[in-house]
Amino acid sequence: MNLNLILLVLKLTMNELLKSIRAALYDRITSPLLSTFTIAWLAWNHRLIFVLFSSMKTHEKFIYIDTMLYQNWGEPLYSLIIFPSISTFLFQYFYPFPARLAFEYWREKKKELREIRQGIENDELLSREKSIELRNHGYIMKLDFDKQLESIEEELKDKNILIKTISTENDELKLELQKIKRSQPISRDKLITLSDKELETIAAEVLEEFNDNDLIILGLLTNALNMGKQVSFNYLKRSSDFENLELNVILDKLRDKDFVQEIHDDTSDTNEYVLTSKGKKYCLEHNINSNL
Repeated sequence: MNLNLILLVLKLTMNELLKSIRAALYDRITSPLLSTFTIAWLAWNHRLIFVLFSSMKTHEKFIYIDTMLYQNWGEPLYSLIIFPSISTFLFQYFYPFPARLAFEYWREKKKELREIRQGIENDELLSREKSIELRNHGYIMKLDFDKQLESIEEELKDKNILIKTISTENDELKLELQKIKRSQPISRDKLITLSDKELETIAAEVLEEFNDNDLIILGLLTNALNMGKQVSFNYLKRSSDFENLELNVILDKLRDKDFVQEIHDDTSDTNEYVLTSKGKKYCLEHNINSNL
C-alpha cells in the first residue's frame, strides 16, 4: 500500500514537472527574441543544415564541414553565434520603425479606398423601378396624412359647433329659468313648507331684482291703486323723500321691467304713474304695500 502511494506521488510530481517544462519551453519558443535568433541562425548556417541532412556519409560530412565550411577556428564563431546575434539585434531594434511606417501607409490607403467606395455608393442612382416605388409610397403616405388631417379638422369643427350650441342653449335656459322664477312667484302656502335655506335663496333673488327703494315706490303705487287714483312724480317724491335723480332712476327701472306705466294728464299737463298688469300681479303675490 505504501509502495502504491509512493508511485502515485511520483507520478503526480512527474506530471507537474512535465507541465512546467512544457510551459517554459512554450514561453521560450513563442518569445520574439528566440524566434528571431532561430531564423537568423538558420539563414546564416543554411549550408550546414543541408550538409547535415544530405546523403553523404558521416565522415565525409565532417571532412566537408572542416575543409569547406569552416576553414579556420573563427568562422564557426562568426557563423554560429556573432552574425545571428547581430542580425537578431538589428531586427528587434530597427525593424519596428519601417514596420510602423508601412502599417500607417497601409491604413491610410485603406481609409482612402473606403472613402472612395462610400462616395461611389452615394453617387449611385436608384433604378427606375425603385424610384417609382419610393415615389408612390411617399404619395400614399401623404394622402393618408391629408385624410387624417381633414378628419381631425372636421371633428374639431363639429365639436366647436356643438360647444357653441350647448352654450347658446344653456344661456337660453338660464334666461327662461329667470323668466319662470319671475312670472311664477311662490305662494304663501308653499312658503310655509319651504326650509330656511330655500327661503333665504328666494329672498336673495327678490332682493337682487328689487332693492328697498324700488319696493317703496311699488308700495306707494299699490296704495294709490287701492284708492283708485293715479300718482304724480311730485307725490312720489314727497312721499318717499327721494331726490329727483334717484326717483327717476327707480321709475326708469320699473318701466324697463314693465311694472310701471307713465300716463300724461292733459288737464294738469303732468305725467302720472300707475302699475301695469304685471306690476299689479307682482305686488299682489308678494304682498307689497307702503307703510309710510
